[in-house]
Amino acid sequence: GVRAIIGTAYLVSGDLAVTCHHVALEIADGDKLGVEFINVGQVAEARVDSCNEEADCAVLRLERRVESVEPLLVARTCRMSVPWSSFGYPRRARFAGIPMVGSVEDLNGIANDGKPAHTLVSNQFKDTPINGMSGSPVVVGGVVVGHLRRMLTDHVEQEDGPAPILSICYATPSRFVVELLEKHGLAVVETVRAPQGSEACVQI
Repeated sequence: GVRAIIGTAYLVSGDLAVTCHHVALEIADGDKLGVEFINVGQVAEARVDSCNEEADCAVLRLERRVESVEPLLVARTCRMSVPWSSFGYPRRARFAGIPMVGSVEDLNGIANDGKPAHTLVSNQFKDTPINGMSGSPVVVGGVVVGHLRRMLTDHVEQEDGPAPILSICYATPSRFVVELLEKHGLAVVETVRAPQGSEACVQI
């Protein structure tokens, strides 16, 4: 049968990717996630290597390195009122990745679950559920400053989730991702240009 889409992740090294903790929770302890680099036709398996449940981020270790995709760089901090872009795999798109754009409006926001977040605004966060975008990298100036994790919704359940309202989405700030990546010895940046293509985003 056709496998379920549970979210998006982004490559940060040859064998490490980052996604939301709640996406990683979709599998049982010790089980593997299937990740697919659709743009380059490559499939790999991964396990959860480390995570921060409170900040909703998880690092996945791929069972084999991906050499055909250039990883994204992660910044420690972000700036206010700047444009962001992203790329992910909403369930409604049926395996088709979509780009998203918007602006960062609050670096010290609180999401509707009471947890710290970057508050993002985008006209694409209207009416239509975009479940499956969780874990999509939020890119500003060529580097990752967080990842999408939660929408402001109307709480009315639809087939693929409640509809977003007020053009608001919340992102896990990259500082929490950096804490995990530094434990793996990965270098992070403040503001450096980096690859911004969709190739580094994977469907899981």
